[in-house]
Amino acid sequence: MLMGAGMYAAQCMMQTKLKSLLCVCADTYKVIASGQIVSIHPSSVLSGRKPRCIVFDEILRTTRNYARNVTVMEPSWLPEVVPAFFRKMESSGGL
Repeated sequence: MLMGAGMYAAQCMMQTKLKSLLCVCADTYKVIASGQIVSIHPSSVLSGRKPRCIVFDEILRTTRNYARNVTVMEPSWLPEVVPAFFRKMESSGGL
């Protein structure tokens, strides 16, 4: 469970970036809200790593879609931070 400032920061980020939430899917990430497939941009410090969930600020479209300005989110934070979204996902069989 998140506590104090960490919980507040996660709540703010998730509430403002919900459409930018990605979860790992093989070698790429899938935007939960839209189903779009993206990779972490090669210039990111997270490039080459595989955190399970990330939040991004922008998508750079080239021959591939790249998430830029990414932040790792612990999957266990998500239901607590955005409970309504996850209740909806569970009821529809997603996630």
